[in-house]
This record gives sequence, C-alpha cells and structure tokens, in this order.
Amino acid sequence: MKFQIDLSDSDQRLDKWIKRKFLKVPQSLLEKCCRKGQIKLNGKNTKLSYKIKVGDFIETPSFKSKKRIKTNINKNDLRILKKKIINNIIYKDNDKIIINKPSGVAVHRGTKTLLSICDLLDELQFDSKEKPRIVHRIDKETSGLLIIARTYKSSVYFSKEFNKKKIEKFYIAILNGIPKKNEGKMVNQIKDNKNKTSITRYIILRKIEKKFSFILLKPETGKKRQIRKHCFQLGCPIVGDKKFLKKLDGNKNIKYNKLFLHAYKLKIKSLDNKKEDFTAPLPNHIIKFLYSHNVYIKENCINKFVKSDILKGVKKLKN
Repeated sequence: MKFQIDLSDSDQRLDKWIKRKFLKVPQSLLEKCCRKGQIKLNGKNTKLSYKIKVGDFIETPSFKSKKRIKTNINKNDLRILKKKIINNIIYKDNDKIIINKPSGVAVHRGTKTLLSICDLLDELQFDSKEKPRIVHRIDKETSGLLIIARTYKSSVYFSKEFNKKKIEKFYIAILNGIPKKNEGKMVNQIKDNKNKTSITRYIILRKIEKKFSFILLKPETGKKRQIRKHCFQLGCPIVGDKKFLKKLDGNKNIKYNKLFLHAYKLKIKSLDNKKEDFTAPLPNHIIKFLYSHNVYIKENCINKFVKSDILKGVKKLKN
C-alpha cells in the first residue's frame, strides 16, 4: 500500500502514523516488517523512529486493522446530542472548534456512558479533510469550554500546550460552605503515578447567605477531578457534587441534580502565535441559583478577577 504525507500528518514518528492508519497493529510486527524491508520511505528502507515530512511516500504491507467493537447507539439520542453540541459551538476556525459543553454530556465513552462527544466527531468534521480529535477533557457533569482540534497538526500542538501548562483555565463554582480565607491556593498531594503536588488558586466572588460561596478558580496543575477534590478537602464541596459530598450542617447538595462547576474561560495561543481568549456564558442552573439568592454578577466583574495578581500568583501568593 502506498501513501503520500500531507501537512496534517507531518512531524510524527513513522510507527505512530502507521498505527493511526491501521488500528492496533503491534509494534513487534512493525519492527519485523521494517527489518525485512517491507516498510519503505521514498522507495528506500527506513527506521520507524523517522519523523515523516510533507511529500514523503510511504509503502507498507496490507495490514489488517482490528475493527473496534461498536455499541448500538440510539439514533434519536445521537440526533438530539448532535443538535445540542452544534448549537453550543462558540468558535470555529481551520484549526479548532470551541464548544460550551452542557452539563451531563460526556466527552469520552465509559462503562456507564454509551453516548459521548467522541461519537459526534464525524458530524463535527464539517468542511475539513480530517476527522477532528479530542485534545483534553472535562468531567461529564462539568459544563463549559472544550477544545476540539480539527487537524492532526493542531491536535499535537494543543496537546503539548496543555501538557506544558501554557493554556490558562478558569472555572466558576458554587461551594457548599465558605472558605476561611477570601483568597488563597489549595495545595496537596493528589495521588497518581507520579505523586506530584497539585495546586488550585481561588478567590471568593460573593458569599451567599453565610451558606454558600460563588468562587473563581484557576488550576495550575491538571490532575483528574482536581478542583472537585480540592474543594472537598477545603471543607466546602461543590454544590451538586455527589462523588465528593461532605456532610455539613445545612447541606443542600441532595436537592441539586447538576454539578455547579463551569469551565468559564480559556486563554490560549493559536498555531500562528496569536493570543486568544474564550468565555463560556454561565449555564442556566448556576444563573437560576444566583438569581434565587438575589445575586447578580456581570461578566466584566468576573473578568476583573481573572486578570488579578491573586490568580496569577504574582504578588500575594508565592509557591
């Protein structure tokens, strides 16, 4: 089989490119084919570690890719989800799609989740020659901003930006309780394979009836469920968080079916090095909660704190 490399596939290892073309081809088989000269680059023997470039010609055997096991998806449910996600696209260019993900929509499939945004990637291709790719995730119950890369090149770029912590993320939450300090940072060891310290900075935007707090958060690290764990360990779990529910006096979590955590703002650099900001309007369940407690906060007020040194960690907070 012969393939020519275009811009979207360039600058990746040859073996990784083959594995994307042919699902689940074992590395041992690739190495065997390479030793026998069955994999060629521009008509010559090559190494699997070679980084392919635009215009390269690749020759491979006819690998048989193992088919993914497909689970039957209700077509009506898929149609409803498609409409919901497309209606929540807030920005689209040649490299990315920015979605304001609704609460209750999963990014990836799981053992208890048969329908997710991953099932819509074909529908989100639009006029692109490539199928879009997920480059990060937010919890199913968390609403807010999600970046979907439209090309392989942009998926590599944004994945690296997330890994290097160059993308700034800001979240809005309503906590069940009020932290002792109006501003601060939550630091602890959230156990994972590397056991590194996790940090989330925060500032209280409004205290509500001495029971709740409307809060702005900025995670500096990216552990799984980091914000939810930190708020729980602070003694003020997020309203509606059933997983990290902490029994407090006057607890109101039980009556709320949605998680009051929202990925509010992203600050990124585009592939051409331009600074871009994206903001997702607060979801209805958070707005209704605030209004029911006579709290009215405008977006420019929140953004004032987004720009503050407190969340940047420049002056008041030092690592």
